[in-house]
Amino acid sequence: HEPVVTGQLAVQAKAGETVKLNAKVSDPDNNELTCSWAQWKLYEAYQGDVTVSDPASAATTVTIPADAKAGDTIHLILTVKDNGTPQGTAYLRTVITIES
Repeated sequence: HEPVVTGQLAVQAKAGETVKLNAKVSDPDNNELTCSWAQWKLYEAYQGDVTVSDPASAATTVTIPADAKAGDTIHLILTVKDNGTPQGTAYLRTVITIES
C-alpha cells in the first residue's frame, strides 16, 4: 500500500517570514519512508528559488524570499516513498500565498 501523507494545503505568509511545514507521514504496511520537498515552479507562480531547510524531513521550514510580492504563490510538493515491493508513493502539495 502507498504511504499516507497529510498536512497543510494552503498557507499565508509575508516576504521574509519563516513558515513551518508540518506534514504527517505513515505507512499502513509499516515500511520505511523517505520524504523529499521540492518547489514546483508553475508559470503563474513565484519564479525565484525557495530553499526548504530540511527537504528530507516531513516537518521542516521554508523562508519566504524578500522579493516575493503580495499575491505571489509558492508551490511545494512533498513526495513520500516507501521501501515496499512494489514501491508506494504519495504526494502533498502546499501552496503558500504571499500577503502584504
